[in-house]
Amino acid sequence: MEKTETTVSEEKPSTTGMRTLKLLYTYWYPTPVTTSPPFKNAICEPIVDTLKRISTSNTPPCQKMEQSEKWKFLKSCNTDRQMVLRGFIGMAELSFHMFSILQSAMHFRVIFRFLLFRCCLIWMIITHLLRIALAMVGLNSVQAIIDAPFSDSYEAPHQLGPDYIIPTKIPHVWNVKDPVKLNLQIGDSKFPPQSVVTYLENGVKKYPNNCAMLTIRNNTKIQWSYTEYLTDVRTAAKGFIKLGLKRFAAVAIVGFNAPEWFISHFGAIFAGGLPTGIYSTNSADACFHILSDSAANIAVVENETQLEKILSIRSMLPNLKTIIQYSGKPTQYDILSWENLMLIGKSVPDEILDRRIRSLAINQCCAVIYTSATTGKAKGVMLNHDNIIYTIRFFVKYVVVLPKGCQLSYLPLSHVAAMGKLGDYLLKARPVAFFGVPRIFEKISEKIREIEQEMRPLQRKIFQWARQNAMNYNKKKIASTNGAISAPFSYKFSRQIVLKKVKKRLGWDKTAFFFAGGAPFSPDVLNFFLSLDILITDCFGMSETTGPFVSNTIKNIRIGSVGKLTLGEIKFANTDEKGNGEMIVRGRNVFMGYLNLEEQTIKSFQSDGWFATGDIASQDKDGYITITGRCKELIITSGGENIAPVPIENTIKLLLPVVNNCMLIGEKRKYLTILLTLKTEVNMETYVPTNQLTITARHWCHEVGSQAQTVTEILDLPETKVLSAIQAKINEYNTDYAVSNAQRIQKWIVLPCDFSLPGGEFGPSMKLKRQFVLEKYKDVIDKLYAS
Repeated sequence: MEKTETTVSEEKPSTTGMRTLKLLYTYWYPTPVTTSPPFKNAICEPIVDTLKRISTSNTPPCQKMEQSEKWKFLKSCNTDRQMVLRGFIGMAELSFHMFSILQSAMHFRVIFRFLLFRCCLIWMIITHLLRIALAMVGLNSVQAIIDAPFSDSYEAPHQLGPDYIIPTKIPHVWNVKDPVKLNLQIGDSKFPPQSVVTYLENGVKKYPNNCAMLTIRNNTKIQWSYTEYLTDVRTAAKGFIKLGLKRFAAVAIVGFNAPEWFISHFGAIFAGGLPTGIYSTNSADACFHILSDSAANIAVVENETQLEKILSIRSMLPNLKTIIQYSGKPTQYDILSWENLMLIGKSVPDEILDRRIRSLAINQCCAVIYTSATTGKAKGVMLNHDNIIYTIRFFVKYVVVLPKGCQLSYLPLSHVAAMGKLGDYLLKARPVAFFGVPRIFEKISEKIREIEQEMRPLQRKIFQWARQNAMNYNKKKIASTNGAISAPFSYKFSRQIVLKKVKKRLGWDKTAFFFAGGAPFSPDVLNFFLSLDILITDCFGMSETTGPFVSNTIKNIRIGSVGKLTLGEIKFANTDEKGNGEMIVRGRNVFMGYLNLEEQTIKSFQSDGWFATGDIASQDKDGYITITGRCKELIITSGGENIAPVPIENTIKLLLPVVNNCMLIGEKRKYLTILLTLKTEVNMETYVPTNQLTITARHWCHEVGSQAQTVTEILDLPETKVLSAIQAKINEYNTDYAVSNAQRIQKWIVLPCDFSLPGGEFGPSMKLKRQFVLEKYKDVIDKLYAS
């Protein structure tokens, strides 16, 4: 008997205790649940999970409760829910302690069993009544939020908006609430200041029933008229306000392009909040930096993948009040669906939103764009209403003159991920205008070249003939002073028989305007598309200039330059003997300042509102501007010579069609070296480069006498033909292109894997992260300088 009692107390719960816990579990979680799903998830499941673990474990209940996910669960709840749950779970813990004490008794007699049963019965009745009471209150239910009375606590300093300008003389700020002085004297005076709200409302008045947005889901077209678009924006804005969006707090949007993305963006502005997009490829840590820095009250996520990132950091974000999932059905108990948001928004009177709108001012921040963090932490670029609307109106009037039709919204891609689908998007949309970063055009040109290599000899010859005709005509047209020359018959025939069909296969048969920006563009790629009768107008811009600042136009274009039409004023600082210097700009589209970064804001601006872009450029006698590199990318050799890497890297890729990416090295070194990666296929599930060479790369290898099919065959086997051919082209660069001995490449190496987004070499905007590459391949680089 003594031995039995010892076993009961130390090794496992008594049979009576087990029966009691199982009874409690059965009663606690009956099949016909009368509570609402949010309540069931919030209250029942954590306790049920605990009971399950207790009833199947040898650990005493009180100890098991201590080891549970209790505190992790509580940290993820808001304050009101914590108060209820802590009291509720506290009562459960008290009972578990009672069970543990009773099980540990040396003499478990009938009277204790009876008392235990009575206590459990009373406890079950109390908790069940509590559960029903909480369900009636509607804890965390959408209906409870809808039915709850609401009044906006925000006390606006004025009700003169949204087109009010707050008087101030401050040129730039870092506090999100501070207004700035608008540079109205710079730029086109035909565009008076206007708020984003007014601009959208005017568009709706002008085109109330026109299609504003269209998407395809489950093979069904879903579209919004401008009237419906504005209605949904206002509804989302009201929902944000009721869910706790404070004035000047952020609505962070994480996901791929969708109508809900745009509605959330404008809804945040209407509600007096600040929309901020987050790249869908950002890590949880990167998301945390943006959510924390912008004091986001609301996160709008696309799906479960993005939701998991936010949930993993939610406990560290005290300002975050609500998470909304716009694609799919949320599985978490306290995550709202898009439909929930719209239902909540419809319950808010219009007057509440209208008061928020009247509190807006044109010269206050209305959006925050975070930089791609290529060289460090992402900085929040604050834009006001005039920044955005002036840029749009100027660009539409002077740069992009579009016929009626649709445009494709697909950027930012997190680009490799969407490249496989871009062709399908284009064929479905057939846009009248197409904007892309240079990387996209490079990939498209590579694919066309691969198809060209697979053509039959006669087809290839006709295709090349048509391309040459288009190239000759377009070059003459660009060189013409007025851009008007008579088209020869050979060009007309080539366009009609060959080139129009190519455009149709690409989904560009209706595209009247092609536009590129965001990174340096190789003249070779621009000329390739020119041979397809596709004129791409390149531009320069950045987040700090609200997008484009200087651009080519269809009538005034120079291949290799970013144009001469500017949205503001430009000058160059610290120019060298060739006229290259840092480009400094000012104008109505130049941003307000960096959010919460006083020192960096002050350092970036000079007197009278001039902003230092950090880009090195020159301007020719005709006014065309050419970007040669970034100040931070400049290589300063041990001999003191400044070398811009991008022009050299572009030349190497032009000479070596087998090379996909390369990076020049030589900072504080005696000579230059270069890392090369070859063109390889990409795994479209993981977006990781494979070992298999592309058709273009294999064709080049064949031309130099090699039958290599993979990178491994070139590097691991004695494949001297490919490596010798690469060395020959490096020698050609050194002889014909290097302008000084310091710019000659002394050594090179082919890396076993191409640069990629998953590999970390590229940022979300597909810009090369040079510092990351230096660190990742440090050992390889050190060997290049070892002897």
